[in-house]
Amino acid sequence: LNSKNSLARFAHRTRSKVSMSLLKKRSFTSLLDFGCGDGNFLSLVHSHMNNSSFIGYEPYMETKQDAAKIKIYKHWNEVIYHCKSNGFFDVITCFEVMEHFSKERQIRYFDDIKKLIPHHAPKAKRVIYLFQSGGPAQMELFDYKPRLLEMQGTQLPDSVRGNQRLPGM
Repeated sequence: LNSKNSLARFAHRTRSKVSMSLLKKRSFTSLLDFGCGDGNFLSLVHSHMNNSSFIGYEPYMETKQDAAKIKIYKHWNEVIYHCKSNGFFDVITCFEVMEHFSKERQIRYFDDIKKLIPHHAPKAKRVIYLFQSGGPAQMELFDYKPRLLEMQGTQLPDSVRGNQRLPGM
């Protein structure tokens, strides 16, 4: 939400605002944020809706200090155990995560996630998925990289590109 990159900051804040407005429209008691990053979104949700259980799953990034009051698991089996002990999740969010995985891993993760929600008739009317080929990876937006500034506007070297036509580059 506080990225140095203005485009990323706008995207994260807009996503958070829209997500919060959707969550406020429904009642739920438990939420899992799959790939929750540093816990920023979970902290935001917790500050507005503290009558529910909020859990995160993040195997890579460290949790921010202000998200310490929210349980963020680093291992998937911990999430499964939590679910077995506390019941299914009412809401599962997954922001800016799946586009970083191969199609096979995406299918595997969606299959894993489906096991953690009650088996009711689907209510979703729309799924919005945006894939931005050539866009920066989430990790690339958080820390200062002076080499990126030096290389801005230059072509991708043939040694990297080969004979591929890469959209967005």
